[in-house]
Amino acid sequence: MLGRTLTSALLLALLCRSASATITQWNATGEFVNFPFSSRYPPYVLRTESGSDPDKILVVTDVSGSTYTLTAFDAATGAANYTFTVSAPNASNSELSTVTSGLPPVQQYNNTLRLLFMQMGEVVVALDPSTGQQLWAHPTYNQSTPTITGYSGDASGGTVYLTSAFIDTSRPVPTPKNYIEALDASTGAVRWANFTLLPPTSGIPTSDTAAAYGVTAMPDMAVYAQGPRLYALSAANGSQLWSIAVSTGASFGGASTNVSSVTYVEPAPPGSRGGTPAGLLLLQSTTFEQMRFMAYEFNASAPRAAPSVAWQNRGNQDFEGALNDGLARLGMQVPSVSLIDSTFLFWSNRTSFDINNGGKPLYTTYMVGRSVIDGSVAWALSMNSTGWSQLPVSRPVAHLGVAALVTGKQVVVVAAAGGGTRFVQNEAPFEPQAAGGQYSYQPLTTFANNVGQLVAVRCVGSKQPGSLCAYNGYDAAMPTSAARPRLRLGGSTHAALLAVLLGAASCLALL
Repeated sequence: MLGRTLTSALLLALLCRSASATITQWNATGEFVNFPFSSRYPPYVLRTESGSDPDKILVVTDVSGSTYTLTAFDAATGAANYTFTVSAPNASNSELSTVTSGLPPVQQYNNTLRLLFMQMGEVVVALDPSTGQQLWAHPTYNQSTPTITGYSGDASGGTVYLTSAFIDTSRPVPTPKNYIEALDASTGAVRWANFTLLPPTSGIPTSDTAAAYGVTAMPDMAVYAQGPRLYALSAANGSQLWSIAVSTGASFGGASTNVSSVTYVEPAPPGSRGGTPAGLLLLQSTTFEQMRFMAYEFNASAPRAAPSVAWQNRGNQDFEGALNDGLARLGMQVPSVSLIDSTFLFWSNRTSFDINNGGKPLYTTYMVGRSVIDGSVAWALSMNSTGWSQLPVSRPVAHLGVAALVTGKQVVVVAAAGGGTRFVQNEAPFEPQAAGGQYSYQPLTTFANNVGQLVAVRCVGSKQPGSLCAYNGYDAAMPTSAARPRLRLGGSTHAALLAVLLGAASCLALL
């Protein structure tokens, strides 16, 4: 994984030679490309972790009865690299609801779970994405449609979590509850399965991150939050490792912390300015349309112990404006972390007041970058001042120094470190979910190697909604694979990686 990251970082550094000019690199059209249309998951990317071959983008391209065809497209050219078919275990209930890697939209540094998950009817199937071989199938609890999250590399092998959200109607006030199944990633065997703790009968929390996004997977634990409380469960047996009350450290009208998302920020390479040696939890709290962040840091000598406060947004002025409930339910409020430059990105609805018009509030949508190290604002990009749409259509997705996002009228790529614009595709998405439509437009960034960083997303503009487009914002081709060195890991590789990553991030910040 580190070898691939280093190769990609070298490519990123070379982007400094090019200006920003938008082109559609390629597109794949068809009625079922990128199916299911309403899925909140981005297209699946099969990243090349060593060597110089382009990544592959894997999407569903056809369906016949209860059998689905998947095609792996070459990220550089859009050529079909290989195809395979997958048949639903239950032909009478074969509707496809999920196609996902089980990872956050950005492939993080250490999490290398290399599986493709498809939910067809009431069954989750795990596949080898490079061959299409079915590894295992698991019926979901109570025929639910769980959120699938996972992590590789823990002591007992990779763990896959299926989190199903329910409502307990036996109480006077209906109460959310979640059923979590922890499966062995290689075999599908159930390690443990439990309901999450029910909140107290009074003071029911207004947030539940497990219900909204599934548990946050880590190397040897799963974490979720309800209201102001954070819980950790053992990956091995489901026992509760710890439970702590968290706080933003701010006094704003006596409102309590209400954790609305939990993001695991992995340990960065030794000596890196990104993150901490043991990793941390980036928590988002939303109360009264105000959004604050806090970070809780793990102890490298006791990694299973409860984390402690690294920083908090303090004071009545240090907050951001939350998106409306509809956009938040679509996951667009969740931040994305760019580990190499210690920045997390998110949408903010900032408010100002027109003193010449009776103090009328003016709302402006921003894309904001804050520091993972201390929570301070690194940059803020106004959608209004750039002339871009103020409607968020996707959450930002960061990978190796760049971040992709979709608005009501554009596909945009910016530098994660400084917010500088890389490119803009000025075409509106067709019937996006953010505007009440049926289509999701979650992007991903992927390396095609010879043409640099691409953004793969459902096509915007006049292309049919079943299409997949790869947008390239660079007007200079990258070096050919023959001209790029293959670097072996070891010795001073970490230092070399750090130098390249920081140099590339600094370059992008200036664009």
